[in-house]
Amino acid sequence: MGLQPIPAITRLENSEKLLSQYLRERIAAPFVWGQNDCILFAADAVMAMTGTDLAADYRGTYSDEAGAAALLESLGGIESLITNSLGIEPHQNWRRAFRGDVVLIDGGNGRLAAAIVADKGEFLAAARPMNNERRISRRLALKVWNI
Repeated sequence: MGLQPIPAITRLENSEKLLSQYLRERIAAPFVWGQNDCILFAADAVMAMTGTDLAADYRGTYSDEAGAAALLESLGGIESLITNSLGIEPHQNWRRAFRGDVVLIDGGNGRLAAAIVADKGEFLAAARPMNNERRISRRLALKVWNI
């Protein structure tokens, strides 16, 4: 499936401050399917930095793991969803993952998950704790979308 032409997503002038504020507010929020799962956590971070809601078409369409899985399957999987939403191809070099970029990580149990490169660019912020940590090394990024 090729990329759909979408308007360019650009960061707001104060995007770094907006990302910091977003992460402070959401990093401790509980994981909830359809409200604060990995996809919506990443989409909300992008919205905070750009004003663009990448999740508008599927926000409120699922409320459990089965619904999320069905949505992702219908959209070609999580990597395809992120690529098509952002309108850019990912790369695999975690060293080029910078503050505010969307990344794909191993979410455990053979599942992929979306995360955001956090404030200092050294860690990823995720909706669900990994090993009881919500901030994990950016070296774990499997794919990176620079926005």
